[in-house]
Amino acid sequence: MSRIESNLLSKIENSSSALERAVLSSRLAVYYFHKGDSRRAMRLVEELRAWSMVNDGLDVMVYINLAEATDFFQSAQTEGAIKKARRAYALSFASGKQNLIALSAIWMAHILFNNGQYADAVSMIGTSLKNIHQSEALAKTRCYVMIADLLGFCGRSIEANPWYFKARAAAVEEGDEIAIGQIIYNSAVFRFNNVRLAQVRGLPIEEELRLLELMISSSSNYDVGVNSSAFKSLLPMLNAQLLMLREDYVESSRTFAQWLQFSDASVDARIITLCRADFALSLAITGLLDQAIEQFRLIDERDESTLPPDEAAIINHQRSRIYSIVGDNAMAERHSGIARSMLQEHEHIQNEILSRLLKEIAFNSSGS
Repeated sequence: MSRIESNLLSKIENSSSALERAVLSSRLAVYYFHKGDSRRAMRLVEELRAWSMVNDGLDVMVYINLAEATDFFQSAQTEGAIKKARRAYALSFASGKQNLIALSAIWMAHILFNNGQYADAVSMIGTSLKNIHQSEALAKTRCYVMIADLLGFCGRSIEANPWYFKARAAAVEEGDEIAIGQIIYNSAVFRFNNVRLAQVRGLPIEEELRLLELMISSSSNYDVGVNSSAFKSLLPMLNAQLLMLREDYVESSRTFAQWLQFSDASVDARIITLCRADFALSLAITGLLDQAIEQFRLIDERDESTLPPDEAAIINHQRSRIYSIVGDNAMAERHSGIARSMLQEHEHIQNEILSRLLKEIAFNSSGS
């Protein structure tokens, strides 16, 4: 049992206040969702919903909505996640408590960022930073992780590291081993994405691959060590993509096939789309062209149309390479051109996010 879970359970047991017990239990539900223990989390949420029908407690309702937002987000139900997070955000302002405002704002930022609503996400980070000095470790951890993630997304891995360190310090303070695991995983994922884009640009990536291998291995080992299932469906996918980047196409094909067979509904359609393109390239390079074409046929056009520019660049780069293999140079150049165009759009987004983010950090620096 983690220190944060032990502390929360102990406080719940020893509290004489029904309201305080409910607040602590709702906080525990959030923790369980992050850990991937949805069964225990949902049981707590159901109990707390019943409690809130006959009792007042804005704090409890904020945490309940954050817990449910997490559940929706982890189930790839973005609309539901945004609705619940917005509800928590509104309730936090009604409470007037800076801790809850900072916490709900950063929850919103995380969901909005993953939904491609970058300007709104950065604005929510600013709100969280403005209120962070009166906040608990959970809000600080999530806020600092979010800042680091955006810097990583913008290709600023070096600038992201101090924020990951701040996030880790806050997580250690609270004994939140799941948050530490998220920090390890996120730092690997955003660096990984930048390496993939470097490959699309035709830049050398060999040295970065060695570092990525260590980072992904660290994330996997950590999750096993703390008995977390938070990233159990995603780490095998990263390993498959790493094998492909290392040009071990036979093994990457086998790993992609296995992952796609057993991936569940909680995996975002965007991730499935990207993996099918990677799988197709691995198959094509090993000579299995019919199977490679089948993987592209399985990609839902509606899912591909919603891809952000960086992922669209990667998929079109894969298509271009496959067309080169079959000797269709015209189509290869067409998709290579689309990839370049998507890269330019991604770089524009990066510049916009970075400019907005640095302004928010500077403006709210006294609270960070």
